[in-house]
Amino acid sequence: MLLRIDAKLQLLREFPRIGTARDDIRPGVRMLVEGNYLMLYGYNPDADTAELVAVIDGRRDLTGLI
Repeated sequence: MLLRIDAKLQLLREFPRIGTARDDIRPGVRMLVEGNYLMLYGYNPDADTAELVAVIDGRRDLTGLI
């Protein structure tokens, strides 16, 4: 699972806008999914970069998480 998450994060380095916007969690947060895990990250449009915020189990209640 860690290798699959790492591969997804490497893809994110190349394509930082690839994830789904999740303003319901926090404004400006985007998300990638791998298995049951969510990779939450912020996107900086000026630099076209992503910053990982958290990797969490997607079965959790996400309200008030970050």
